[in-house]
Amino acid sequence: MVREAESSSSDSIGNFIKLLTAACDGLQSIWLIGSRANGTAKPDSDWDLLAFGSPAVLAYLRSCPEYHRSDIDFLVVTDGDHFENAWGMKNKSGSISNWEWCQISDEYAYYTGAKASGTDDIVVDRQISLLLWARVPTTRRRGSTSSLD
Repeated sequence: MVREAESSSSDSIGNFIKLLTAACDGLQSIWLIGSRANGTAKPDSDWDLLAFGSPAVLAYLRSCPEYHRSDIDFLVVTDGDHFENAWGMKNKSGSISNWEWCQISDEYAYYTGAKASGTDDIVVDRQISLLLWARVPTTRRRGSTSSLD
């Protein structure tokens, strides 16, 4: 399943996800985060994607420059919590538990985001995340509100 993101370039990102997931069967899901998920993107905004995989998936993606796109920040969660970027000039890493990641349905999650505001202030707020692709039905992660957990 590939869910199309709301954007004129969604065909491009949809094709990218189809190629990537066909080549990398260790990926479990890919989520859209950031400004494109939250409706604040500008025409030149990049795509921020968060994928659930493994250390082997991360190593594979790093070794395949044909997938590296400068308009995509691709973060891979390798152990259910820790993530690192698969490519790019800046090293990005962190913990989705520090983000307070909470999958609230099969298609939506939220997390706490922090961003510089243009002054020296840091703005912290709740951000939405949209499931773009999943290999199998996802199970709710950390902080789920489901009575089935």
